[in-house]
Amino acid sequence: MDFLRPGAGAALAALLALAGNAAGACTALDGTFNVDSVEKPDGVPRSLTEFAADKERSKLFKREGPATPQQGFGGNAPRARPKVTALSSSARIKTSAEGTQLAFVDATGKVLSQAAIGGVPSRWKCVSGRLERRFETTGGLGDTVRTERTEQALFAAPGGDLTFTETISLVAKTPPAPRKVEVRFTRLAQS
Repeated sequence: MDFLRPGAGAALAALLALAGNAAGACTALDGTFNVDSVEKPDGVPRSLTEFAADKERSKLFKREGPATPQQGFGGNAPRARPKVTALSSSARIKTSAEGTQLAFVDATGKVLSQAAIGGVPSRWKCVSGRLERRFETTGGLGDTVRTERTEQALFAAPGGDLTFTETISLVAKTPPAPRKVEVRFTRLAQS
């Protein structure tokens, strides 16, 4: 499309309006939600604090107890976990053309942390009225290295509950490095 021809301003304005509607398409997510999920997979609720930017997440918890010294591999004493108390009771989500903001609020209504939704390991994108992201991670040790593909989505009906879905699938078991053997045989005679 030629945006420099006469009358192209209307086409450009329509394109910009379409882009603005695409950015605002995730407004069904706007609202205040409970930090902990209703369902408890593996006996523990999932938390919206998982989506906070790393530098903001430390503001959402209080650690109690003395700091434990580093023991390394040779320590004999059992390691004790500090008591951790969650400070946030709810999270406000607000979408705009610039992105999605998360504001974590305590029981008194005080904002503890406000920042864009975390983009690690990949950025969230608004697709068809929902936030989505996909990424692959590789982990393991030795011959048990594996790659997993994770697909996540956040969506809500207007005025409805926030739903988070996560699908993790094994891409393929990574084969071990090829084993290469090279040997020599001494020549005894010429034929």
